[in-house]
Amino acid sequence: MNQIISTDLISIFPNPSEDEVFIENQLDSDEYTIQIFDNMGRKIFETKTSESVYNARNAFEGRSPGLYLIKVITTKGTKILKLNKVK
Repeated sequence: MNQIISTDLISIFPNPSEDEVFIENQLDSDEYTIQIFDNMGRKIFETKTSESVYNARNAFEGRSPGLYLIKVITTKGTKILKLNKVK
């Protein structure tokens, strides 16, 4: 589905973050996709999960500080969130 979701039911925390990042999906209990892109637009991580709170630590360990985009794709639509990774 290509609809952009405008809701606070999908969120990331903490933001800014060092390594540990949680992606919370209160919108959809079905399986959904998480894609993470670096500041050059390269996809650095992708997974499918049905967890309401997903720990994305393994996607950010060892990554450089900077801005990352987290794309959450659900059956209800897509939401893109910005994460500021600090050292």
